[in-house]
Amino acid sequence: MASDALGGIDTALLEWTLPVVAFRQCTEWQKRYAAYSAALITEAIVRVVDMPRGKRPFRTHVDPAQDGCEVVNVVADRIRAEFLRRIGLADLLKPKLQA
Repeated sequence: MASDALGGIDTALLEWTLPVVAFRQCTEWQKRYAAYSAALITEAIVRVVDMPRGKRPFRTHVDPAQDGCEVVNVVADRIRAEFLRRIGLADLLKPKLQA
């Protein structure tokens, strides 16, 4: 039993049970939103896996809240790409195909 400064609480047990306890305390709306978010992520994975080899994006974004973070992520990706080009690491921007 791995206990620490939490008064003898088994941290491994806490790590596994805390999400369950937190989920039980969620409202029905929060539970539905979590399921909706998981479904969007699953759909994005399937969409990427179904793409032909060499055409899959290096990164993809999922915005379940539809709060505009996809726009921010696109800007961040552009800035990151510019930075990598400036420091001579542009080869990191695209995965290399293996024969």
